[in-house]
Amino acid sequence: MPSIPNFYWHKQKGSNSFGGVAILVHSSIKSRVIHAVENFLVVDFNVAMSSILIGAVYVPPKSRPPIDEFEKFLDKKLYIFGDLNAKHSQWGCTNNNSSGILLNEWMEKNGCVSIFPAAPTSRRSDAIIDFAISQDKIGWTCEVIDEGTSDHFPVIFSAPFILSEKGFFRKTNWKIFSFILSSLFTYWNAS
Repeated sequence: MPSIPNFYWHKQKGSNSFGGVAILVHSSIKSRVIHAVENFLVVDFNVAMSSILIGAVYVPPKSRPPIDEFEKFLDKKLYIFGDLNAKHSQWGCTNNNSSGILLNEWMEKNGCVSIFPAAPTSRRSDAIIDFAISQDKIGWTCEVIDEGTSDHFPVIFSAPFILSEKGFFRKTNWKIFSFILSSLFTYWNAS
């Protein structure tokens, strides 16, 4: 993986030369791999004082999604992103394939939803095969970017949560903090 300043990688090998998954993380964010199998990786992020799991998956063409791996995390707050090679009308495809039917049935059975863009993600099939799965999609947005040389368009997902900003102060000087608050209090109450 390329070295990118201020970032680090979590990665997992795949079953073929096109497979494998990776998650790029900013160096200010604490994370750790909690599950890794071929073509599937789950990373635990410490976000806003809670734990959020992000999964990356690659499902090779004509393969079944790793539903047994997904089921290990049904009781957790997990967002799975990836190239699922699954087509279904539920996420905007014009036709369904066997992977899409299987995945959609599993999602309906387990209360999961898909987070998908409005435009195709595959250049070859004009289908939406790159998307996310979760128990909650409230506040999420995503869009396809018409860039790159891959047979897939990049998809940008925007999350509804923010990361807590740590690291501005290593230690709080309570005397200065109290002085600033008392000065502001005096100023605000002067009128």
